[in-house]
Amino acid sequence: MEILFICRTKKTYKAYPYHSHATWEIIYSLYGTGTAVVGGKEYPFKKGTIYLIPPNIMHRKTAVNGYCDECIFLKDFVPVSADETVCEDDAQESVGQLVGLMYDAYIGKGSHYPEISAALGEAVIEYLKSWCEDGSKRSPETENFRKLLVDHFPETDFNLTEAMKKTGYSINYFRKIFKEHTGITPLDYLEKIRIEYAKEQIWTYGDILTMKEIAESCGFADPYYFSRVFRKCEGMSPRMYLKNEVKNDNENIKFERINAPVNVKG
Repeated sequence: MEILFICRTKKTYKAYPYHSHATWEIIYSLYGTGTAVVGGKEYPFKKGTIYLIPPNIMHRKTAVNGYCDECIFLKDFVPVSADETVCEDDAQESVGQLVGLMYDAYIGKGSHYPEISAALGEAVIEYLKSWCEDGSKRSPETENFRKLLVDHFPETDFNLTEAMKKTGYSINYFRKIFKEHTGITPLDYLEKIRIEYAKEQIWTYGDILTMKEIAESCGFADPYYFSRVFRKCEGMSPRMYLKNEVKNDNENIKFERINAPVNVKG
C-alpha cells in the first residue's frame, strides 16, 4: 500500500461540493456533527467517524456548525470491503492518533517517511477490518472496560467486581452485555490477558524467574491459583509449559543453528 497524499482541512467547512476521486480515500472526522452522503446513502457523522470510500464514488459532507477532516488517498490498496465502509473510532481514538502520526510524517518529509506513513496506514486498515468483523458487537461500554482490563491486568490488587460496579450497571447485567459483545465474561477476558502475558514471560524469563514471580508479574497474587487458571486455559501447568513447549522449542532452534550450512569463501 502506498500513501499518495494526506491532507488536513485548514478551515471549517459547512458543506463541500459533491465529488469523487480516482483512488481509495480514508476520511477521518476531526470536528463537527452532520450528515455525509456516500454513493447515494446518508450517514450521520461526528468526531471520530471514519469513512473508507472506493474510487469513483460520489460523496459530500454537510454540517450546520461546520466540520474538519483528515483525508488519506491510497494506491495499491486491498480494501476492507468492495463497498464503502463507515465506522466509529474507539474511546481511545486509536485510529485518530495513527492518522495524526501519518499526517505529521507525511508533512515533515523526514527520513523514510513513505515507509513510516505506509506502516501506520496498514495499522489503520487492520483496526477497520477488526471493527467491520465485529460489526454491531462494538459498544463504548465494552471497549472502555476492555481497555481498563488491559491497563490494570498486572496489578495483583485489581478488583474486578469493584471495577464492574463503577460502570453504573448491576454486576450481573454488565457481565451479560460484556459477554454479548466479546463472547466471554469479564473474568474470562481478564484471565485470558494474564495467561497470554504469562506465556510470554515463561518464554523469555522461565529460566531466570520463579513461577511465583511470573505469576505476580501477570496479576496473580496466589501462585497456586495462577497454576489452576493456566492449566484451565492451556491444558497443562506453567512448569509443564516451560518444559514441553519452551525448552523443547529452544533445543530445536539450537539444533537448527548447529546444523545450518556454513558458507566457506575462497
